Amino acid sequence: MERVSAAPATTEPTNVMSGAHSGAPLSTKPAELSAESLTENLQKLNAGLQRFGIEFEVSDIDNRLITRVVDSETGELIRQIPSEEVLRIARSLTQTTSLLIDTSA
Repeated sequence: MERVSAAPATTEPTNVMSGAHSGAPLSTKPAELSAESLTENLQKLNAGLQRFGIEFEVSDIDNRLITRVVDSETGELIRQIPSEEVLRIARSLTQTTSLLIDTSA
């Protein structure tokens, strides 16, 4: 039985479309977006996914990403992740934690 060896690993990112290496180091940090840029990108995404009944929103209170599945014909909410109940609990915990921690010190 003949063994086949794998190609040597590379640390350079590969452009999947062309197979070319960009030469730039891989970044492990997530890209930072301004609030305006994020809102603009979400609006574009929502416009493209509207016909599928999928909506994304960032909560103004705690910056959580909210995903909704709605009936595209009636607009009726089918499912929301995280649910309103989970969002209320998270907000309550955030408020309780801020009361317990004295930030003036």
